[in-house]
Amino acid sequence: MKNTSSDHPDYADLSQARIKIEQVTEALDIKKQQAENMGRLMNISDNISKKKVTIAEPHRRFLREGNLIVERDSKKQHYVFLFNDLLVLTTSGKKPNTYVFVDHLDLRLVTKVDDSLPDNGFILLHETKTKMRLRGFYAASEEERVSWVIDVKSALHDLEATASRDVDIHVSNAP
Repeated sequence: MKNTSSDHPDYADLSQARIKIEQVTEALDIKKQQAENMGRLMNISDNISKKKVTIAEPHRRFLREGNLIVERDSKKQHYVFLFNDLLVLTTSGKKPNTYVFVDHLDLRLVTKVDDSLPDNGFILLHETKTKMRLRGFYAASEEERVSWVIDVKSALHDLEATASRDVDIHVSNAP
């Protein structure tokens, strides 16, 4: 386009073609990212034994993973996987890069993130079927704690935005 003057007879068609190429490229990039994410989810799922939740779901995105100490379990170290809607707690398996499922936390039930604990800790307040429950997590460093809190809060914000959008769609489609 930079070598074609705006008064050239093909300029409008070339402009439209460039826009369509950019749109197709963007769509392909999104599909590639989705395929890579699903591959990652399947790999994680394959490496966790005794799961009580389905990891590889079409809507789910992997966000991060790492070691955290979970206060509820006598400060035992867990390997934690954070997804856009789920936190999965595991322990190390017998083979390298394998894990044993311990518990999960549906992020849609988290009502508050408190990052004011000492010793690089943070708390997630979440609903259960019968009551509200606190779960404390401790990172190895302040930098890691901040990073986990940012990622959890970002996931919660995205879930809220998605839920709000879904409500708007259902209301606008109401008869």
